[in-house]
Amino acid sequence: RSHVVLINFGTLEIQRKRLEKATHYFQQAIEFCPTAAKAFCGIGIVAQMTGETEIAQLYFKKTLDVDCLNVVAIQQLYALAETEANWRALRIRIVQALIKDPSNLENRYLLAATLLKQNDWSGCESELNLILIKSPDHLKAKKLREELSLHRHRQGRSL
Repeated sequence: RSHVVLINFGTLEIQRKRLEKATHYFQQAIEFCPTAAKAFCGIGIVAQMTGETEIAQLYFKKTLDVDCLNVVAIQQLYALAETEANWRALRIRIVQALIKDPSNLENRYLLAATLLKQNDWSGCESELNLILIKSPDHLKAKKLREELSLHRHRQGRSL
């Protein structure tokens, strides 16, 4: 009788690779609590596991409609993004999350990576600077900075 318990059952079924059963639990959780962000995310994960990327994207977006800070949904949308429209929409979602939690370095990193994908090199550099000021040893940010430098070098611009 609790959406949290149903979500936990769904998560367990994912781990057991019983995806249909997992989806059933997540759907029950949503019926019980229409704002159960983790249940939407669970359905998105199942859809992604079965290769239904459009459905996965839809459910990850629903997750963020309910909880814009859901890092799993943001990460999965990043992993699924392929088109310029996907990158633009993702950028908006990450900015919404950062407005609520500006200190979240993982989301800030994903924004920097998204900006690089969109060839917004100065935006990417600004985000990387913010990350590296707060966490000078942030390995992913350091690596992305190197990648940004390579892009600029190829274009004849220095960082």
